Amino acid sequence: MKIGIMGCGVISKQYIQDIQRLYRELEICMVADVHSDVAERSAQQYNILRWGTPDELLNDTETELIINLTPPKMHTEINRKILLAGKHVYCEKPFALTLEEAREIQELARKKVWQWDAHRIPFWVVHSVLARN
Repeated sequence: MKIGIMGCGVISKQYIQDIQRLYRELEICMVADVHSDVAERSAQQYNILRWGTPDELLNDTETELIINLTPPKMHTEINRKILLAGKHVYCEKPFALTLEEAREIQELARKKVWQWDAHRIPFWVVHSVLARN
């Protein structure tokens, strides 16, 4: 599966290293950040061929899944954009700041028939936090 990383801050390093080391079935095809120079440095450091802005990642036709590593206050908005772009979403916790926002994203995911997830341990578990509610 071809994936993109949205947000190239501190936590992205661990995600990128773990994906490249442990999940050979996943290919990081693009990284994006609001600061394109940060995305470029991250891409060069980890031998990722493409980098760009968040909008460029959302519009990228190769990317199937986007890992949302943006600041928590942005999670709901970014998760919504990812789903509306027709991509799967995996989000560093929390995937929303309120239960109402979480339910909105869950409903959007159901309508779009795409997978989504919030960060859980172990690292790669495709299971909804709201499944318990």
